Amino acid sequence: MAITKIDSSMLEDVSGADNLVKLDANAKIPAGTGANLLNKPGPFTSASDPAIDSNKALGTEWLNTTSGEMYVCTDATTGANIWTNVGAGSGDISRYSWQGESFGYVHGGAGPSNEINRYSFATATAAGTDIGDLVTSLSGAAGLSSKTHGYACGGLAGPHTNQIQKFDYSASVTTSDWDDLSSLRASCAPHSDGIHGFLSGGYLINGAEPTVIEKFPFASASGVIDVGDMNFESRPAGCQSDTHGYPCGGEGTNPDHINKFAFASIANATSHGDLNAATGAGGGGVSSTTHGYVGGGVGSSNVIQKFAFASNTTGTDVGNLTTTVSGMTAPASSTTYGYVSGSYPPSNVIQRWSFSSDGDATDVGDLTYSTYGMCGSAN
Repeated sequence: MAITKIDSSMLEDVSGADNLVKLDANAKIPAGTGANLLNKPGPFTSASDPAIDSNKALGTEWLNTTSGEMYVCTDATTGANIWTNVGAGSGDISRYSWQGESFGYVHGGAGPSNEINRYSFATATAAGTDIGDLVTSLSGAAGLSSKTHGYACGGLAGPHTNQIQKFDYSASVTTSDWDDLSSLRASCAPHSDGIHGFLSGGYLINGAEPTVIEKFPFASASGVIDVGDMNFESRPAGCQSDTHGYPCGGEGTNPDHINKFAFASIANATSHGDLNAATGAGGGGVSSTTHGYVGGGVGSSNVIQKFAFASNTTGTDVGNLTTTVSGMTAPASSTTYGYVSGSYPPSNVIQRWSFSSDGDATDVGDLTYSTYGMCGSAN
């Protein structure tokens, strides 16, 4: 079968959609405008990974030029971005959760002690192991967690201290004296949004119980700033949601009161309701995604109290601890249970209760040492 070659002389001049383009005298396709072409930009480039507060538009591509990892912003919520790894590597950049997935930690205690214990959330036999030491022995500190580090803030180190001690969750090491609070302060309520640590109330070296709420950044040792005040003086337990901190009860002018303040603004706390009973100081504050819990505390015996984050309400009595807990327990929140450790008189008991159903706590293990006045964190 013969094949006839078509050259430009055999083509008619054409125009309009869906027609062939006639080559010019040089047998080239004539130049055309690029006005209708879409210019797709390349990815945003940086020598580091994105962060939850990079705050780029939804769908933004991010190329780490150091590691070669590529991410796409799949949730652009301000200050709580989620970056999904779409490269050959693994590991997404997601918003912080105050609830630990793996371990609870207990720091310090009366004596004072420099112990750091760790126990697993994975089983119902949570025996503590000694993984390191605080740089300064202390009791009555506030325990905080970032995504990668644990913190012990303030407390009694013989006299009061304003130290912020920090340790890496990935290694069993001694803490470092990382930064300082603005005052010598103990028994503060801890809260965290993943970017900052917040401390509510407590008491000072002269015995006064302040109303101040302060915060400090986890990214750098740049000191604390005053972001507002509670409307009562106390040494409260600390509960929290994704967006708010809830200082609860304690000794002071309103030992059954619940305050609420926003992490994102500089403003005074507002009243959120009351606990079922006054706790006194030393109760353990833990949180599910929807409710705050306070376990024990001076004057509340072994009571577990629960209140909702969604509405201004009075707390309810939902169960009992295995022992009376007071004298600064070491609270920790997993995704499914609340934990408190130690007590006064000195105890080494680790106990937990379920977030999914109301009920009593169970004894799940022992720390390597017995004391009270510890603080806790989780990862």
